[in-house]
Amino acid sequence: MANIGEQLLVPESGWKRIDDTNEKIIYSKDWESYNYSEFYGNSQHQTYALNASITFYFYGTKLRIINSISSNRGKNIKLTIDDNVYHYSENSDLTKFRILVFEKCNLKNTLHKVEITNIENRYITLDCIDIDENGKLLSQEEYNKTMSCYIKQNNKYYSFSKGNYDTETKMYKEITLD
Repeated sequence: MANIGEQLLVPESGWKRIDDTNEKIIYSKDWESYNYSEFYGNSQHQTYALNASITFYFYGTKLRIINSISSNRGKNIKLTIDDNVYHYSENSDLTKFRILVFEKCNLKNTLHKVEITNIENRYITLDCIDIDENGKLLSQEEYNKTMSCYIKQNNKYYSFSKGNYDTETKMYKEITLD
């Protein structure tokens, strides 16, 4: 099992890899794609722009961010999963490629929104992401369509379908999206 800061050339058992060029990953303006054989899929996105962001949506229980690290990279990169904020670093005295920089496991097996934001005036990158092997990346359109059938309250999802209403409690039951 790989640890933060270790090189991860290919996804480990139980994970699947998604390249930075996947059309379902949304980049704000000011991101550039660079090609180099050391990057996964020979490409990586990077930006120096303050508040530049990446957004993607996935079903699953775990997430990894794999990037290159170097001395000119962000020390405090903001990553939000749903409403939970985390931070990670790509800064290192050594330049290395395909490094595990962030990992979050034991997420609820449901739909998640992920945003990565540059909160410093330093380079940040995206080489690839890993999600659980049974997970699925969604486009923004697929996410919006899925979410239009549900309501979220107190970090719980509820469906307004007929079979989801409890006549005893007179409430809709919490659901897990999958």
